[in-house]
Amino acid sequence: MIELRGPEFLQLEEALASAFPDRNSLERMVRYKLDENLEQIAGAEFFSDVLFGLIQWAESQGRVLDLVMAAREANPGNVLLQQFEDVLDGKLTTSSESAAVLATPPGTVNSPDRGGHIWPSHVYNWAAQMRTISQAVCRVEQKQTGGSGTGFLVAPRLVLTADFVISVSKLEDGVQPDPTTCRFRFPSTSEESMRSTLGAPPDDNTYFPADHWLVDLDRQTNLALLLLEGRPGADKPPGMKKQRGWLRAGDAKELRLGDPLFILGYAFGRALQLSYATFQELDEKRIRYDRGGLKAPGSAGAPVFNSKWEVVAIHQSILPTRDEQGQIMTAEGEVWHPSMGRDAILQKFGEGARFDTIFARPQVRLALALSDERPSRHRTQRAAA
Repeated sequence: MIELRGPEFLQLEEALASAFPDRNSLERMVRYKLDENLEQIAGAEFFSDVLFGLIQWAESQGRVLDLVMAAREANPGNVLLQQFEDVLDGKLTTSSESAAVLATPPGTVNSPDRGGHIWPSHVYNWAAQMRTISQAVCRVEQKQTGGSGTGFLVAPRLVLTADFVISVSKLEDGVQPDPTTCRFRFPSTSEESMRSTLGAPPDDNTYFPADHWLVDLDRQTNLALLLLEGRPGADKPPGMKKQRGWLRAGDAKELRLGDPLFILGYAFGRALQLSYATFQELDEKRIRYDRGGLKAPGSAGAPVFNSKWEVVAIHQSILPTRDEQGQIMTAEGEVWHPSMGRDAILQKFGEGARFDTIFARPQVRLALALSDERPSRHRTQRAAA
């Protein structure tokens, strides 16, 4: 659990007062981002007492990190919040447990000396790393069709996604598809409303394709590698002091049956969502995992992480359950027919292309070499200044 010293408590109080200068703006942030009622948490006559009560509540409930993350998302340009985030990052980094728990997802702690319980510091360190990782995941938009999916940076200018996220119909004529755009930290409606209410600057995280932007297309694994203008991986997202960075490969061969997997995707074209699944099996090119909480539409192209936040696959589809004759089944145990609608299909497994095999493709290796990057086993790589 994060415990604030006196000066840190005061610093956070001053940062919140700067970012949310009145009760109404603070109340909206708490309701939209924390799903809590400020009056119930810290009802007081004077605004300074409200701020004090809110922080005291967050500390007692083990939600200091939640409060800071919520405030930063609602007002990313506030300097005092940025400074306090650095203080908080320092507390997490220097924690005696940090090295062990950064790779430990919630729900996996089960040591005898701790009685099988999740210690709060595990959750906070894990959540802090997820926040860093998520900066490199984008919403890929196809303007002509209006479709969208998920992609992620594998180098400062390179985004990997699923081929069916983009329009590839023109390739047969030797013409590049219609351009896509990539939006990092694509906001939810409530976030956009909050920024407008606070008068905060727009969340400008949109990048456009470079000339000859389709670097590679693999129809066997259904992958597309895109080249963007600028260097989004080396840029600092609005309101952030650190560079966005890009994601690195893990080894799918190290996965064991039942290992936890985490998928960050823009399901249904909404704000970034985290889904949980467990590993089932793999072959030379793909891995399969139970569906878990995975939401398919919009998640195609999403990175699939192991418990150390290394990318082991790129999510592509949800596989239906089939009987011995290969017929698709419904949740009621009946043979599915198109007239029943796709929602009636019993969806069992998720499937993704193995990330380590992607880097074996000559086009991908050449593109990485030209960007002066190499695939590695490290977790999130920060770009050189």
